[in-house]
Amino acid sequence: MKKLRFVFPVLVVFFFACNLGQPTPDPVVKVKENPAPVHFSADSMEVIYFKDTSNLRYFTVTRTTEARLIAPVLNSLQDTLPKETPCLKEGKVYLFEKGAVVNTLYFVSDRSHCKYISYIKNGELIRFNLSDSAQAALQGMKKEAIEPEAAK
Repeated sequence: MKKLRFVFPVLVVFFFACNLGQPTPDPVVKVKENPAPVHFSADSMEVIYFKDTSNLRYFTVTRTTEARLIAPVLNSLQDTLPKETPCLKEGKVYLFEKGAVVNTLYFVSDRSHCKYISYIKNGELIRFNLSDSAQAALQGMKKEAIEPEAAK
């Protein structure tokens, strides 16, 4: 009986230790097929550009309150869903209204074969084509983006 007291806890520890190394599956994100136009308003935005799409730790950032740069990004949320498979996101946009974050958008603007803008609502990834004017605005702002002080 004393041996069972020792063997049982060892077996339990062994069982859980063997299962710790198992990778957890990525959460499934549904992609909405025909999104309705979205109406966000924003008085400023912060754009983060990832230096490497496979490592989101390193990035540059820029901010703007210029309506001529914000409007094309917001207007892209009126277009239809792109048909091609989405590429890895190259950056994200925080939309602000009176200092509070309104929404977070994700985008790919560098690739001609795959450019889109998206956001997540109720667990669904909702994608739209990135307009040429939004692509130009995001690419223009990328030239002004700097590394945050803490990342250097």
